[in-house]
Amino acid sequence: MHAVPKPQARRSRRQHPLGASISAGIPARIAALFAALLLGLPGALQTACTTRDPQAPADSSASTSDSTSASAPASTPSPVSTSGEAPAAGRPEGLPENINAPFLAPDLAIDDWIERFEGESRAVYAHREAIVAALGLAPGSAIADIGAGTGFFTALFDAAVGPGGRVHAVEISPGFLAHLRARAKREALSSVEVVEGNERSIELPPASIDVAFLCDVYHHFEHPAQTLASIRSALRPGGTLVLIDFERIPGVTSAYLLGHVRAGREVFSDEIVRAGFRVRDEIELEGLEDNYILRFTRAD
Repeated sequence: MHAVPKPQARRSRRQHPLGASISAGIPARIAALFAALLLGLPGALQTACTTRDPQAPADSSASTSDSTSASAPASTPSPVSTSGEAPAAGRPEGLPENINAPFLAPDLAIDDWIERFEGESRAVYAHREAIVAALGLAPGSAIADIGAGTGFFTALFDAAVGPGGRVHAVEISPGFLAHLRARAKREALSSVEVVEGNERSIELPPASIDVAFLCDVYHHFEHPAQTLASIRSALRPGGTLVLIDFERIPGVTSAYLLGHVRAGREVFSDEIVRAGFRVRDEIELEGLEDNYILRFTRAD
C-alpha cells in the first residue's frame, strides 16, 4: 500500500563520496593542474581545486516538486522518523488559498454548517455509526477528534469510550469551538474535553491519547508536517492514527474535489509514514464511494 520514498537512493551517494562519481571527475582536475604547472596561470590552479564534480548532486538549496513532499529540498531526503519530527515544515503544494477562511469567520453561521455536515446525503455522516464501530474503541480509551466540526463523531466517541474514557474535540474554528462546548453541555457528554488547536498543533499533552481521528480534515492542514509531529507526540506508544479523506482520481472524482483536495491517498500516506508512522490497514465500508479509511500506527 505504501511506496518507499524515492529520495532514499540519493542519500547513499552523499554518504559515500568516495565512489564512482569521484573517479569520473579525476581527469578534469588532472588536466587543470597540469595547465597550472606548465603555463603558470594562477587562475587555473584555483579552478582545479574548486571545479564541481560533474556527477555530484546539484545545489542543495534547489527545491523539488516531488509529490511525496512538496516542501522537502531536492538534496535532503526525509527518512521515516521515530523521534516525532516530520519532514521540513511548509505550506503544501496545491493547497487552495484560504481553504480554512470560512471556518475562521467571526460570523460563522453554525446552523448552515450543521445542515451541510450532518445531512444523510453526506456519506461519512450516513455511515457514522459503522465507522465508529469499525474502529473498535475500547472502553476507557482516549481519542482525539481532530477537526471535530459540529461534533457528530465526538458524541458517538463519548458513548464508545464510556465514563472512564476521554474524548478530545480539537478545533481551530472559534465558531465550532463554541458550538462544541454548548453541545457537550447540552447532551451531557461527560468524557468530552473541547480543545482549541492551531494551524500547527493539536495542543494535546504528550502520550495523552490512544487514537487520533481525522475525518475529511487532513487535506485542510496548512502545515501538515508540524501538525503530524504534534499528533505523534500526543499518541501513546503503539497508538493509532485514523485517516478518512476523499479519493482523488482524475476522470472519476468531481472537478470540485480535484481542486479542493490537494493530493490523493498515496501522497497523504507517504507524508504520514515520513512523519513517524507505519501503515496498519484499510477499513472498507460499503457505501463510502468517495472516501477511504486508512489506519496507521505510531512507529516506535
